[in-house]
Amino acid sequence: GELVRYNWTSTGVHKFFGWLAVDATDSTEDESGNKTEVIMTAESFFGSGFSFNETSKVLTIPAKTLDQSTPQFDFLYSDIKTVKVTNGVPENVTVPMSFSHLFAAVSFGAKNTSNSVVKLLEFKVEKLYNAKSATINFSGSTPSVVYADGTQGDVFRRVAYSDATAAVTVPKEGSGTTMYNIFGQPGDGQEFTLIWPQAMNQLHSTDLVTEDKDGNPVYPDSYKMSVKYTVDDVLFEKRINFDNTLAWEAGKKYH
Repeated sequence: GELVRYNWTSTGVHKFFGWLAVDATDSTEDESGNKTEVIMTAESFFGSGFSFNETSKVLTIPAKTLDQSTPQFDFLYSDIKTVKVTNGVPENVTVPMSFSHLFAAVSFGAKNTSNSVVKLLEFKVEKLYNAKSATINFSGSTPSVVYADGTQGDVFRRVAYSDATAAVTVPKEGSGTTMYNIFGQPGDGQEFTLIWPQAMNQLHSTDLVTEDKDGNPVYPDSYKMSVKYTVDDVLFEKRINFDNTLAWEAGKKYH
């Protein structure tokens, strides 16, 4: 945007705050494999609803869907620094600022703790509140951040395999190779993806696994993770519940 110049007043108090305007470049790839670097700005990432009200000092961050394919724009906002001015001289010429993350980050891995051959056919994380919005109010002495829950969606998915022969073998525990990235290959490093913060009750379900008339387990749809895999060529499909010990908080990474 246009550069605006602010001058010190002869006396009074100045407040300083800000947010990330430009993040590291993202890249797009055409059908021929040619990559083009794209500079991401807050406006291009969040859309036209991203705006700051000069009167109320409220920054509005519109609903933005975050999923596996979303460019990684790690939005930051600052604290509020106050500088007093006396007879035209500020008490501090430099204004150090601390920044906080708007999003959390999460990664998923897999580990085979059995002595069997386990092959992963599909893994999904569904129904997270991944299209939230937020407001950041800078009118006080500290920023006030309020998140609106927005809508739920299907967020992460490993490509489904048509048969187990093409599936990825999950290394056995202690084999020297770990599957840190469930969407990649064994031996890949952890891969964190930005996600809106999630309250514990948005992750964990209090519903219990039941049984059908044949004694087979019936998993609640409220369990956010689902997995399809084979154990010694026997197919299993399960839904997995997040535990009830952690929320995903802004500025923190979870594996």
